[in-house]
Amino acid sequence: MTQKPKNPLPDQGCIECGESFTPTRSDARFCSANCRVKAHRSATAQNLDAKLVNENIDAHGRAYRLWCSIKESSGHLIDIKLTSTFSGALKPEAHRTVWQATLPRDAIATLYNLLGEHLS
Repeated sequence: MTQKPKNPLPDQGCIECGESFTPTRSDARFCSANCRVKAHRSATAQNLDAKLVNENIDAHGRAYRLWCSIKESSGHLIDIKLTSTFSGALKPEAHRTVWQATLPRDAIATLYNLLGEHLS
């Protein structure tokens, strides 16, 4: 019995590192086992220390979520991490964006005041 040649799947970006790769399965989301494990560990850690700031589900059932974690880094420094995720019915957690910064406490106070002025 001869096997049919498989239709090659189009290249796509790894949801962890963003590198382009040719998937071997139609539901592949990561370029390697390392990225899959890294994403799992990151998601697990995120769920432990991050708070859900915003969630919006559109008419197509796609979810947009914003997570925030704030930790004391050292002395007068604060680590801020914002993670936004977009997930759809066909590709759960298909896209993730992370913004991280380490800021001095006085910069956090200034940011807080600016947000307060903007929101009032």
